Amino acid sequence: MPTVKKIDTVEKLAEDFKTSNVAISTKVTGLSVNQLNSLRAHLRTNGLSYKVIKNTLANIAAENAGKPEFKELLDGPTGLVIGQGDPIESLKLLVSFVKSNELDLSVFAIAMDGQTYDSTQINTLVKLPSRIELIAKLVGMLASQPQRLVTALAGPSTSIVTILSNVLNQKKLEENN
Repeated sequence: MPTVKKIDTVEKLAEDFKTSNVAISTKVTGLSVNQLNSLRAHLRTNGLSYKVIKNTLANIAAENAGKPEFKELLDGPTGLVIGQGDPIESLKLLVSFVKSNELDLSVFAIAMDGQTYDSTQINTLVKLPSRIELIAKLVGMLASQPQRLVTALAGPSTSIVTILSNVLNQKKLEENN
């Protein structure tokens, strides 16, 4: 028979799962309390949370939240980074913090947009540009196209003017000689 505390934990976690679009699975062992608190504080300032919860309770919460892909993240002692926003940016934020603070924390998997990616795919995901960077590149490409068109259309008229100017200068030289 589940306790009231476990029921509350599952309900709160299910609510967190419903409102999040990314969950990142990490190894829990090997971190000191200070390191864990530092990680949580850093993630919190960026709109993410770090939760260590029993896998059975997290499985129930994922099922209740309608996020079965989150269940795939749970294997052994697991810590979950949960949040909203750009999933790739969340992953990059976690990985950069782990590297810069030399934490003994492994990222096992990430669930985003209804898909789960394992640790081998995470290295590729970390190298991807962020959504904002991709949008900026697209806007830059779209903005450059009209400029190229104007340059291409102006090219022939510029060439004609240059040729006529050269011919006129040559005739003046011939007349002076």
